Amino acid sequence: MSDLTIENIKSLLSEQTSDLKKEINANTADINQKLKKTEEKISELDRKCIFLERKLRKNNIIIFGLLADETDLANKTLSSINELVGTSFSLADINNIYQIGKGPQKPIVVEFVSFLKKLETFKNLDKLKALREKKISISNDYCEEDRRQQQILRKHLKAARENNVPAKIKGFKLEIENNLYTASELENSGEDYDTLEESDCESSATEKETEKTVKQPKVGGTKTKGRGNHKKVLENRSTSNGNSSKRKTETPSPEQKNFPARRLRKKLKKN
Repeated sequence: MSDLTIENIKSLLSEQTSDLKKEINANTADINQKLKKTEEKISELDRKCIFLERKLRKNNIIIFGLLADETDLANKTLSSINELVGTSFSLADINNIYQIGKGPQKPIVVEFVSFLKKLETFKNLDKLKALREKKISISNDYCEEDRRQQQILRKHLKAARENNVPAKIKGFKLEIENNLYTASELENSGEDYDTLEESDCESSATEKETEKTVKQPKVGGTKTKGRGNHKKVLENRSTSNGNSSKRKTETPSPEQKNFPARRLRKKLKKN
């Protein structure tokens, strides 16, 4: 009788445990589903916030390195812009002018009444280049996400130019050898770049050594005769191959490691 009671208790506990597990699993699935929906809503709100922030900053420029008179900031800044860039703006073309940050040369934000007015600032490229000599620069008023993307693009632009590869920034993309890449593509292409560069260098050096060994050595355009001459030519080629291999397997510099053009080209060929 006692054995039956124990068995009944075990069976009852097993059923209760099973029911409890099912309830926990159902609750977990419900929570995960709600969490997924919440994350999607947050991502959507983030995108909307970025869109609205871009819209608010669309007509703005930021001036760096310009000494400003805080007693009459609007008029003095406006006259400086007209003088430096060759425009003829008036206060009617401006919504607001104010400073941000700290220090004697705080950046100045200029809010134009329209995007077309803002574009007039960037039309005279020659004068904008001359401003660099005076350590004055004018840029778009980017939001935080856009600033992050521009930093990534500039980093890879610098690496490309140091590798003597033609590259330039077009909006929010970097053009490398007639191919356009976004900031996210450039960052993702940097994964395992060290391994890629070193393996490519080693394989390239090995292939060239094999090709040179297989070819019949020639001197003066004719085949060599005599064992001594043949051995001498091979020794010379072996020495030159050794130097070539050393040049090929040199460790890339930090900037070269950051340059993703070769990996990106391979990625495009696969696609």
